[in-house]
Amino acid sequence: MGLFQFWKPKEVAQTGPVTTGQPAVASAQPSEVENTLSSTAVLSAQPDPFTAHVVQIAEQFVLDIQSHSQFDFSVESLTLVDELLRKAAELPENPTLIKNLTNCVGCYIFEVARRNYGGLYYWYSPYNQPVLVTGQPDFEASILAFEKVKERLQGEYAHDISFFFQRFVHAVERGRNEPGYRMMVL
Repeated sequence: MGLFQFWKPKEVAQTGPVTTGQPAVASAQPSEVENTLSSTAVLSAQPDPFTAHVVQIAEQFVLDIQSHSQFDFSVESLTLVDELLRKAAELPENPTLIKNLTNCVGCYIFEVARRNYGGLYYWYSPYNQPVLVTGQPDFEASILAFEKVKERLQGEYAHDISFFFQRFVHAVERGRNEPGYRMMVL
């Protein structure tokens, strides 16, 4: 049994239990990432519906913001994410804006992690949000982006997104050198 047993596949009403080799199916409300279930057991040329949804949100975010900055899914582009969140935190509180930015920016951070370090998306029930897990089965380095984005939007500047992400990078590097290592960055 792994440390992160929360990530076990959930049953999806439309398809029955998710089994090894078959991706989970998105929930009945695919328009919101936080209401989507996923556990992908194998990599394939076609992403599972959850991964495709995260990619779609992240790429749409890039298209929407592209005229203002250079978001290219590089680790370096996360400094631009910090600037964006700092400016958004100065706006009057708006729950819809916070929710939308949390989804869009969170998906962008996830995709920076996945495109640069690999990994699979799972649904993390304790926080009711997605998690990206890298390194399985040798190690598990995971990242929860939505909570950090929410903190930044609420004006909490203890650690910027780049610093937060470097903790994930460090966990991946350590896991590659220490089989069995497990770390969740949140």
